[in-house]
Amino acid sequence: MATKTLLITSGTSFTTPTDLDPAINATVTVIGGGGSGRKGVSGNTLGSGGGGGGGLSQSSLNLQPSVTVYTSIGSGGVTSTTGGAQNGVAGGDTWLNWNTSTRVSANTAPTSNTTGVLAKGGTGGAVLTSVGAAGGAAASGFGTTKYSGGN
Repeated sequence: MATKTLLITSGTSFTTPTDLDPAINATVTVIGGGGSGRKGVSGNTLGSGGGGGGGLSQSSLNLQPSVTVYTSIGSGGVTSTTGGAQNGVAGGDTWLNWNTSTRVSANTAPTSNTTGVLAKGGTGGAVLTSVGAAGGAAASGFGTTKYSGGN
């Protein structure tokens, strides 16, 4: 059987392909949104760190053909446009919900490896620091393979 790749970049659900082979587990990879950098202050000589990268989580799931699967795509943190120094904003979590026992999807973030895959968003940049913010923490995500986002 040919390899199928689905790239989901928006929306809250999708329907799996009708010709998906339920005997072959699907590899699902999710990446959290990156945090935004800190907004600087005019005339300040200190630079500020950028936002942290989103984490990555991956699992092999027993998806079924022609079913609705719920997901949430974490957006990148948005830098403030108001005056003065502002910390960066954290990126959103990205997840796909699929219960490997019941083989159904619920419209809620997974709470364990058996209910889906979740990658944490990166932290926003901090005031008056030249160190990048923490990436999305692998330990806070769900998946059989997990990586933290970069600083």
